[in-house]
Amino acid sequence: MSIMRILTLIKNFFIRAHFGQHGEDVIVQKLFDKSIKNGFYLDVGAHHPFRQSNTAYLWLKGWNGVNVDASKTSISAFNKIRKKDKNIWMAVVDINTAKTQSDITLNFNPKVKYDLGATCDDNLAIERKTSAKINVPCESLLNIVNDYAPETNDEFHFMNIDIEGFDERCLIGIEQWKSKPQVICIESLVNEGIRSILKTELNITLERNGYELEGKTGISLI
Repeated sequence: MSIMRILTLIKNFFIRAHFGQHGEDVIVQKLFDKSIKNGFYLDVGAHHPFRQSNTAYLWLKGWNGVNVDASKTSISAFNKIRKKDKNIWMAVVDINTAKTQSDITLNFNPKVKYDLGATCDDNLAIERKTSAKINVPCESLLNIVNDYAPETNDEFHFMNIDIEGFDERCLIGIEQWKSKPQVICIESLVNEGIRSILKTELNITLERNGYELEGKTGISLI
C-alpha cells in the first residue's frame, strides 16, 4: 500500500486493525457489547499472540484468558507477550483419543517457525507433506474447558478453535462442559456454501447446544 495513504489514514483516525486470517476477529468483536472491558477467551490452537490471531484484538482491549497450542515455540511467544494469560503447551484432541493416550505425534515443517500447517491428524500431515515429528502432551477439550473456563456462561465470552483436523471431533462431550462460551469461532474443513454447512454434523451439534451460525469467513464459522 502507498505510505502516503497509510499516513493519511492515521492522521485522520480512520485506520482499523484486524489480526484474524480472514478477518474473523472483526466479526467476533462486533458481537460483544463495547462496555465489556475484561472479557475472557479460550484460544485453542492459538498459534501466535498477533499473527492470524482471533483473540489479539480482544487482548488489546484488556481481555485475558487461556491460550493452548501444541507448539512450544508458540507458547513461548505467548508467555513473553501475554504474561497475564494462562498459556498451555498441549495438543487438543477428541475425548476417545485423550482416554487412551497422554501424548500424540505433532507433524510439522521445522523450517517454519510458526507453522500454520502443523497437525496431529495423520491424513492431513500426508496431504501437507510435513517433514518432522515430535510427541506432545494431549488432552480433550472437555477437560480443558472444565479445568480452565469460568464457572458460568456469563463470564465465558469467547472460544476460538483451530486445531487442524480435530476441530469437529473435539466438540464431542460439549454437553458436559461446565460452562459454554457466548461466541465460538471454529475452523471447518467443509469449505462449501452456507446451505451445505448448515447440514454438517458440526453445525447440528452446535445448534443442539444453543448456538446459531452468525457468519462464515474463509474456512471459519462463527
